[in-house]
Formats: sequence, C-alpha cells, structure tokens
Amino acid sequence: RQLLAERRRVLAPERAIYLSFDDDRLAGVELQQVAFLLSVFSSLLPSFLLSGFVFPISNMPVVLQVISNIAVNKFFLIVVRAVMLKGAGFEAVWEQFLYMLVFAAVTLGISSKRMQKRTL
Repeated sequence: RQLLAERRRVLAPERAIYLSFDDDRLAGVELQQVAFLLSVFSSLLPSFLLSGFVFPISNMPVVLQVISNIAVNKFFLIVVRAVMLKGAGFEAVWEQFLYMLVFAAVTLGISSKRMQKRTL
C-alpha cells in the first residue's frame, strides 16, 4: 500500500491532492481548494447556461425559463448586450439595473443576517 501511494506521488508530484485515500497528508487548505472549485463549477456553469448566452431562453423548457428569469446574470447579459452592441445608455437599461440592485440588496441582507446569527 505504501509503495502504491509513493508511486502515485511520483507520477503526479505537482498535484496538491494525492490519489491515495489513506494518505494522511491531505491538508485543510487543499480540501478548501477542492471545495472552492466544486462550488464554482456547480454554480457558474448552470448560471452561464441559463443566462441566455448559450441558448435562447425562449427555447428552454418552462421550468428553466422561470429559473432563468430569476437569475441575475440574465439581466447583466441584457445590459452588456445593450451597451456594447447597441450603444444604449442608462435610460434603456435602468430596469435591469434596478433588478440587479434589488437582488444585491436582498442577497446582502440575507447573508448579513446569517452572519450575525453565526457570530452570536
């Protein structure tokens, strides 16, 4: 078993996490990096796909259309397209900015309440 773990380390010495399950060298920092990467991929990819950038929202199933209309990145994409492609000003995209502002306020409010509960 030790020989197998040593062999795996030699094959991939640049990796922070070894392939051996019984290795005691897994540090908390390395596990946090893996957790961070998993959370990025599990949240970024769906939000990217549901924003309307890859697929038109009108071609999605109704359930995904509802989720897409709640997600804030759809409104950010509308703003970027309007400003960059059409040269629109603030008066053309103020509704999207308002939605993003409300979303940010609600999200920050919820997170600050949760943080207060943790610190108490």
